[in-house]
Amino acid sequence: MQLHRRHLLKHFAVISAGVLLLPACKQKLSNAAIPLKNIQLNADSEALLLALSESILPKTNTQGAKELAASAFAVKMLDDCYSPEAQKKFMEGLEQFESYAKESMQKSFVICDEAQKASLLTTIELEKVNKEPLEFFYFTFKKHIVQAYTSSEYFMTKVQGYEMIPGRFHGCVPVKKSVKAS
Repeated sequence: MQLHRRHLLKHFAVISAGVLLLPACKQKLSNAAIPLKNIQLNADSEALLLALSESILPKTNTQGAKELAASAFAVKMLDDCYSPEAQKKFMEGLEQFESYAKESMQKSFVICDEAQKASLLTTIELEKVNKEPLEFFYFTFKKHIVQAYTSSEYFMTKVQGYEMIPGRFHGCVPVKKSVKAS
């Protein structure tokens, strides 16, 4: 009888430990790919931001913003470095941007062709919109897309030609004799 009791206590201990560890193993389910603390993005918003970043810095003979995940950097900067008021304004601007695209082009920005996207962004750039959260959203996002691109390893090594030491160091350079003036 005592062997059976030990067996039951052992199983009880294992089950209790499993019950205690179960909440720690539970994953936070979200349909957003970018983990953020302060703002909430859904998959549609992320797709919009990715399409916008690609329209701001498209792929040419160099990589574009999409290939360098510049939109993830921009959103992470917003989540970590901006005040809650600015984050709220950004999210309002994101919603206004999508509704403005639907109003202007009769479809979502994500499914617009490149000419329509360029036309919409040109209108916003020339300040013909006059919607403050939308402009805050666009210019803040654009600033961080450019920042992400110009500080990326790809840009610094392949485009810019970044060198760790400012200038080249030539340790052995022959010294020419100076000609004395008579």
